[in-house]
Amino acid sequence: MKTKRPESLVEGIASRISESLAAAPGESRYTYTSMRSDPLVADLSGIWNVVSHEIGGAPYERIFARTALREETLEDVDYSATYEFTGSSCVKRVRVSALVRGMPYEYRLGVTLSWRLSGNRMTAHPLSGYQYVTLDGTVYPVSELETSRAPLHIDVTADGERIVLRDGDDVKTLQRRRE
Repeated sequence: MKTKRPESLVEGIASRISESLAAAPGESRYTYTSMRSDPLVADLSGIWNVVSHEIGGAPYERIFARTALREETLEDVDYSATYEFTGSSCVKRVRVSALVRGMPYEYRLGVTLSWRLSGNRMTAHPLSGYQYVTLDGTVYPVSELETSRAPLHIDVTADGERIVLRDGDDVKTLQRRRE
């Protein structure tokens, strides 16, 4: 019985991934060494807290409060989000809590994305996700997010212990979580 060297296995996996990506629209290529060779890719690994999130210069909390429950006023809005980068996947988690008519309200979102970095440009593809709302302890139906074939193109800027993700006028500043 002939055993394959680990490099051959990895190269085979990379080849199969590259072939499957080629079926997607646009130019796609994957190699194992390219994932490890970019220092920013290695630097992104881990959990990052969103310390600032603005859309069109306005804080995300204000945009969310204005659009989530159009007829209601959200009070004491608290927003938190994390990005957890591992290899070629990322898990994004969002939580918004507030009071609506004095009742506790909470919105949760979880999304898994595949991502790759080319220079300072990240291409991300949503793979799966969910969202749900609770109001005064009642959980409203969980809904799965529609995944789009269209990739997200995000500019990434490293700034010491922080990174900035810019997708048009949506700008997030992330800071590495220290355990």
